[in-house]
Amino acid sequence: MFATEYQVNQVDSLPQRQLASRLALLCHNKIIDHASIEIPDEKITIMDTMDGSIYPRKMIDRLHEIYPRSRHAILKTGGTAPYLSRSDEVNIYLLVHLRNVCGLNLPVYSDQPEEESQTPSVEQEQVLVSWNQE
Repeated sequence: MFATEYQVNQVDSLPQRQLASRLALLCHNKIIDHASIEIPDEKITIMDTMDGSIYPRKMIDRLHEIYPRSRHAILKTGGTAPYLSRSDEVNIYLLVHLRNVCGLNLPVYSDQPEEESQTPSVEQEQVLVSWNQE
């Protein structure tokens, strides 16, 4: 099932009141005062995809301006919900973020059978190498 189909199924299963409140939050113009977030830029990871999302490019660019020293995790595909369609890559970025920022040494889990998951894939290696070079 594709991420879009999954999201449509989830929306269809929501009660009307809950759907209305979620849409209201999504469409609200209120600007959050980023100065009130007391986290250093270096401890922030911004995850983005190259194939677009529902968020305007201007907003994403502004986010990068607000947190100039943050890490950027760029996925080739994934759209608005990469955590659904590219979950393995998102999990790798999260693990690297937690290791670098929090000092946690978490094991890597995969959907692959155990004998195949012992060695990282070429794609996983590229993510880890490019991430650590920043």
